[in-house]
Amino acid sequence: MIIKYPTSYQISRMKAPCEFVAAKIIPSLRAKLVRILLDKYGMKQVEVSRILGITQASVSQYASNARGNYHEIFEMHPWIEREMEEIARGIINGKKPSFCRICKRILRERKVASW
Repeated sequence: MIIKYPTSYQISRMKAPCEFVAAKIIPSLRAKLVRILLDKYGMKQVEVSRILGITQASVSQYASNARGNYHEIFEMHPWIEREMEEIARGIINGKKPSFCRICKRILRERKVASW
C-alpha cells in the first residue's frame, strides 16, 4: 500500500473554519465596529483603541479599510449589521465587546465566500 501525503501547497490551502474566522471575519467585524464608533458615536481613535484593546494605529487602519476589508461577509449575512450596532451601543453603555455570538452563527450557517 502506498500512502500519498498532501503537498505543502495542499496543506497550506486546508484552512480550518476557526482560522478563516480569525484571519478574515474578526478583522472585518472589528473594522465595522471601529467605523460605527468613530462615525456614529464620534469617539476618538485613542478611545476606540483603549476599549478594543488594540493600538491607535490599528484603529486607523481599520477606519481606512487597510485592514478588515472582507466586505462580502456583510452581504452574505445582513443580520451582522444589526449585531454590530448592538455591540456598539453596548460599548457606549459600558459593556465589553464580544464577537463570539456572531462568529458562532456564521460557522453554524456555513455561509462564507471561501472557507
